[in-house]
Amino acid sequence: MFCLTLVISLSLCFPAFAQTLTFYKSVSDFDESYTVFRSHHPELDYAWNEEYYANTSELAGKLMTHELNADILGIWSNTIDIKRIMSKGYLLDLSGNNSISAFVEGAVPAIRDAITHDGKIYALPETVLFDYWEADEKAWEEAGLDIADAPNSYPELLDFLDGWCDRIENEPEYDIRVVAYWDATVYDSSAYTALLTEMLIQSAVMQERYAGENVSFQTDEISALLERAKKLGKRIYELEPAIATTDERFGFSLFNHVTRPKWLENSENIVSLRLNDNQPEIVGVILVTKAVNSATELPNECVELLECYADNTPEANLAYIMKDSQAVEKSTYANDLKATESNITRTEEALKIESPDSDRYSELESDLAAYNRVYERLQTDEGKYIVSPAEIVDYHSRLDDFYMTPPDVFSPGTENYTLVVDLEKRFSNGILSTDEFLREMDRLALMIQMEEID
Repeated sequence: MFCLTLVISLSLCFPAFAQTLTFYKSVSDFDESYTVFRSHHPELDYAWNEEYYANTSELAGKLMTHELNADILGIWSNTIDIKRIMSKGYLLDLSGNNSISAFVEGAVPAIRDAITHDGKIYALPETVLFDYWEADEKAWEEAGLDIADAPNSYPELLDFLDGWCDRIENEPEYDIRVVAYWDATVYDSSAYTALLTEMLIQSAVMQERYAGENVSFQTDEISALLERAKKLGKRIYELEPAIATTDERFGFSLFNHVTRPKWLENSENIVSLRLNDNQPEIVGVILVTKAVNSATELPNECVELLECYADNTPEANLAYIMKDSQAVEKSTYANDLKATESNITRTEEALKIESPDSDRYSELESDLAAYNRVYERLQTDEGKYIVSPAEIVDYHSRLDDFYMTPPDVFSPGTENYTLVVDLEKRFSNGILSTDEFLREMDRLALMIQMEEID
């Protein structure tokens, strides 16, 4: 009896162990939604799983065996094939939550399709990233080129580079490069060939995936383009000035590879790398999502947290997620405009009573000019908006051009992409002929096809 009384007494003195909600690449301490949720659930402990799974098979394997200690998962579409994870039953069905269902229902169709399976919702979209090559307006202006003439296909890119090489052969450029962000420690005579090869391969994969076809490289079209790219890459390297190891960036870059969570102010600057004019002008999209491990012991709390994220998604993110999105004004715009107008008025009044011959008068004139420049900028879309009305219109006009390529060996950022990079380097260095390179690439493509048959 004494022992039973002691046990009861001790149980009253010491609370039960708190349950722990664990996050895998999904939640940050700085997230407002997490802070709100945590304030509502002080009874829980919170932890972060720092393990790394490089591809879909690894993550799926850990989910299947319940070895992944995480309740909320962060999934990036460029490294993990979320559709495969959904189809295996490893993610919790979120369709029963009204807020999440309404949120997903309002999403752009391509995004909604990416996170649903058999009509059920298995993830919450968080951020959209756009991945593309662009012609740099400042560099083209510096070079005296018309940005309207920027290439709109891979063959047009090679034609442009041919003409650019002719120009700099006769009139060398020291402040403008085709690409200006090389790492000097690895930059060599094969660098441009490797880059042009990578651009071609990435475009070919995306186009064939978009068309629903198996990836195949041994074609006359790709072979001919590769031969041109190899010669051009070497020629550009020989004509451009050398890069010193102290150079962090060399002048202007005619072309830039961009991955960012914001649409362009002018999408006409996007350089399509389609192989011919019959192919669509696709823009790569990366979708960042949150999902719930179906094996979680805290399903209600997990869904509640995701609901909190849905209800508090930043407006700048919503602009690219929702099909009926609106322009997003900067939160500080009204105050910035009011402060600038006040500064202009105050400075103009001070000028009226200051002697024109004084040093103070000159300072006030300089201040007034600066305030007027700020005011003029605040009258533009760039000064007023995070996402402008024109960007929203342009973005929605391009929705059919967006494509989320399923991650595989040809996807940068995945573990096995090093196999592709190695082949591209061997080709660019002349170790592999064009035929040998394409044959090896087709072997990798066949390997993927075999993996997908399960």
